[in-house]
Amino acid sequence: MSISVKHFVGMLFLFSMLAINASSNIARGDDGSFLSCYRCTTGFPGAPTLVFKGVVSSSNKTSHGVGHLSWTVSPPINEELPMHGHFTQNGKEIKLVAVGAKPDAMLSVLLILPDGWGKPGKAHFKWYANDKFGASSEFVPAKPCQDETKSNNADQ
Repeated sequence: MSISVKHFVGMLFLFSMLAINASSNIARGDDGSFLSCYRCTTGFPGAPTLVFKGVVSSSNKTSHGVGHLSWTVSPPINEELPMHGHFTQNGKEIKLVAVGAKPDAMLSVLLILPDGWGKPGKAHFKWYANDKFGASSEFVPAKPCQDETKSNNADQ
């Protein structure tokens, strides 16, 4: 698998910003925006996995970023799409709906975070390719990406 320089630099920036605040997966900007990353999957081998990374604007309740869907089927799915969404907040609970599209594919996600940003929740996503339904998930666990990094580092 090859990766473009543009994607590499973007990912490097995102991960460096996420590493700024080691106690949470949220690094806040002066305007109330922050970076967030969630990995949505059952964790079973071969299961569809969505990694949703983006900049969240708390002032206008939007999120802009990328969704990377991988699934070990034949042929395998390994797609990244730009994602744009809106969220609502009721107390701590966050509900985010985001969609991404390119000429031959579309991805939609519903992310529910009962305890707010940076905390685990659940997600439901659908993938369409070449005008056909491609993949869907029931509600699956959605975990902040940095939480996985912490647990992996703790094992070393």
